[in-house]
Order: sequence, then structure tokens, then C-alpha cells
Amino acid sequence: MCRKILLHIAVVHDGNPKFTFAQAIDHLLAAGVITAQWEPWVKQIKDNGNEAAHELQPVSMDRARHTLEFTQQLLQLVFETKHRMRQFEPKA
Repeated sequence: MCRKILLHIAVVHDGNPKFTFAQAIDHLLAAGVITAQWEPWVKQIKDNGNEAAHELQPVSMDRARHTLEFTQQLLQLVFETKHRMRQFEPKA
């Protein structure tokens, strides 16, 4: 689910509903939506999502929590923080 959220963030940001997952991540990095510092987290979510799609193996609570916390932070950064920053922009 968190992997799919990353894809939707890219689609919302760019408007391209035909991104592959790799293209979506490349777009988010190139556009500065996520930084290079966040790239390893994004790749981990991608890898975790790939595993979950192909194998129904139990996932540790730490791994699940880590993935969910990153996704929550990313959603806050991309949507909530951006909205809050607009409140302080000078009025035209």
C-alpha cells in the first residue's frame, strides 16, 4: 500500500497517470519532491512492495512500522507542509 502511495504522489505532482514505478521515483527525485537523502527509503519501500506482491511472507513489526512512518512523513512533507508554507506567502 505504501508503495502505491509513492506512485500516486508522483501522479498528483506531475499529472502523468501512466508512470511506471521507476519513472515515478525518477520524477520525484528530479523535481526535488524527494531528496537524494530520502532515495534509500523510497527504494526500500519499492523493494518491500515488490516482495509483498510476489510472496506472502510475514513482515516484522519494525519493518512495517518503518515503512509506514516514512510514508506518513512523505505525505506530510509533500502535501501538508506545502499547504502551510502557502499560508505565509505574500498576498498578490
